[in-house]
Amino acid sequence: MKSGILLLFSLLLFVADTLLAQCNPFYNLEEGRVFELTHYNKKDKVESVVKNTVQDFTVNGSDFLAVIRSKTTDSKSKEVLEGSYEIQCKEGVLYIDPNQMIPNDAMAAYKNVNVTMEGDDLQFPSSLEVGMALEDASFTTKIEMEGNEASSNPVANLTVNETNFTITNRKVENKENISTPAGTFNCYKISYTLIGETKIFGIKKKFEYASVEWIAKGVGVVKSESYNAKGKLLGYTMLTAYK
Repeated sequence: MKSGILLLFSLLLFVADTLLAQCNPFYNLEEGRVFELTHYNKKDKVESVVKNTVQDFTVNGSDFLAVIRSKTTDSKSKEVLEGSYEIQCKEGVLYIDPNQMIPNDAMAAYKNVNVTMEGDDLQFPSSLEVGMALEDASFTTKIEMEGNEASSNPVANLTVNETNFTITNRKVENKENISTPAGTFNCYKISYTLIGETKIFGIKKKFEYASVEWIAKGVGVVKSESYNAKGKLLGYTMLTAYK
């Protein structure tokens, strides 16, 4: 259960980042658009693949609302999760409701488990320049086991896992050419720090990761890397198909 939920969270966060630039020239989003993201471990082995299809794309002036259908498979091409989420853009800034990042139909596989996310919307400006600092964001995820309210002695929900995330030190570092199976792209390199504090059955644990993304105009995020506190690569995600 835990590994599936964490996989869902990490991959949908990457997908969300991929769509952040749609409010401006960075991403060419339209109904029927398909883009595939593949996650690799530090040894370059495939761990999961996420295929995303834009089901609906509604425009209102310079604003929009997109509905994305997402299907995740593991290294053996076995389906792990499938669901939909929404992303909207208002006045040149893209907003992600954290609760929309958890597809309800995907969570149906986890009986008697509630998963919620709440906090700041992750923002992205309408243009990028080398040296630019971007806004921080913070949010919380919570996993609860449902109590038994039907019995004569009801049991309250039990919090299994609660994690507080902070995304900080976001900065546009450089412009570089990046090659993936989907093609070669001229990208902005963006770095940031992901800080977390998690409680599993009341036991606290802190962690910190350094991450780097490469974002191309007209495409979005084409590659992302994560490193531990010692600077060692943990894994990376690439755009492997785009049509």
